[in-house]
Amino acid sequence: MPTPSTRAVTPASPPHEQDLSDVLQALEAEFLQTALRSLDEVDAAFKVGALSPDNREDWKRLHEVLHNLKGQGATFGFPLVSELAEYACEFMRKQETGSSDDLALIDAVGRGLRLILTHGMRGDTDERGRALIQRFARSLA
Repeated sequence: MPTPSTRAVTPASPPHEQDLSDVLQALEAEFLQTALRSLDEVDAAFKVGALSPDNREDWKRLHEVLHNLKGQGATFGFPLVSELAEYACEFMRKQETGSSDDLALIDAVGRGLRLILTHGMRGDTDERGRALIQRFARSLA
């Protein structure tokens, strides 16, 4: 029967900072692509009139997209995305379905999210992004 090794086990060396930076950049790029693709799908549905304000499934799908962006935005350097999506999720949570005006507001939120992402409004101090969030916060209250 083999005897257990008395040799000390050394942990694997930690990855280099550059390796971590590369991984984070790749994850951020993937988040950006996924977020914009989700917004593209929502935009397409709005353009063809495929969303109905009184359809619970449509309302649920919109909420799901916003909820995902809320949870992931800050993680990948876009806290303004998380903040705006959180306001929209709260707004949507207050009702089971929405009106045509509610859908128009959520459509505007989607365009606002796209602006934040495509203009690289990173961090939570970007003045343009803060102004956008404040306008939506008043509308979504």
